[in-house]
Amino acid sequence: PRYGVVPEVKSVRYMPAADQDKETPRSAAQSRALYRDVLAQCVLLVLHALFAADEFGVLESVALNGFVDDHDPATGREARIFLATVMAPRSVFARLRLEQVNAVDCLVDGLRGQLSARPDQRAAVRPGRHPEDIGNGVVTHGGARGANPDGSDLNAPDLDEPDLYEMDPIAFEALVAELFRAMGMRAVTTQRSNDGGVDVDAMDPTPIRGGKIVVQVKRYRNTVPPTAVRDLFGTVQDAGANKGVLVTTSGFGPGSHAFASGKPLELVAG
Repeated sequence: PRYGVVPEVKSVRYMPAADQDKETPRSAAQSRALYRDVLAQCVLLVLHALFAADEFGVLESVALNGFVDDHDPATGREARIFLATVMAPRSVFARLRLEQVNAVDCLVDGLRGQLSARPDQRAAVRPGRHPEDIGNGVVTHGGARGANPDGSDLNAPDLDEPDLYEMDPIAFEALVAELFRAMGMRAVTTQRSNDGGVDVDAMDPTPIRGGKIVVQVKRYRNTVPPTAVRDLFGTVQDAGANKGVLVTTSGFGPGSHAFASGKPLELVAG
C-alpha cells in the first residue's frame, strides 16, 4: 500500500465549550514507523499465504519484492518503487512464531530482508531478484525444474543430485549463476573458464557490506594450487571489486589459506 494508508490524525478530542472536535496530528516519525510496520506485515502475510497454500511442499524458498506504483521523487515520473525485498527459505520461515514477532525486526533480522528506511519519502531498496532473472534450466537442491540444454525435461521425480564433474558446461554455468542469484545478488554474469570452471561477476545489493564480487568456481578433483588464489586476488584488484570468492569441488592447502589471510578473499571448499 501507499503511504496514505497511515492516518494523518493521531487522536480526536471533543471540545464541549467550542462544540467541535480537536484533532492531534501524528508526528512524521510515528507515521514513518507505522508505515514500515505495515509494509513488513504485508510481506510476512504474503509469505505465510504462499507457504500455507503449498500443501505438497514444492516451494523451497520464496523471493518476494514489495513495491508501490508512485511518482519517482528524482524524476517526477510514474515508476515502480521497491520498498521491501526478501529471499525466505521455507525451513527458516517455518520456525517463526508470527503471532509473537515484531514485523520489522522479523523481516530485516529474522529473514535477512531489506526494508526501506524512509518509505514515506519513497526511498527505494534494490530488489535481490527480478522475475526476468529466472530462466530455463534452473537447478535446485534436491532436483531441477525446466529443461536441460538439449531440451529434455528435468521434472522427473526420481532425478538424482547432479554430478558436478560430469555436468554439461552450459548446465554448470546456469547452476552457478542461479546459486548466486538465490543468495540475493543481482546482475550475475558468467563465462566458462579454460579449466572447466566458471567465472562469475556478481553484485551484492546489501548496503555497506555489499558491492562487486568476483567469484571463481573450480571443478577440481585435487587440491587447488595457491596460484589460483593469487590469480583471483589479481583479478579482484584489476576489477576494482570489493571481494573475491573462490569455490571448489575439492579443497585448499595451507599455502592458499596463508595467502588469503588478511585479504578480501574467501575460500569455499567442497
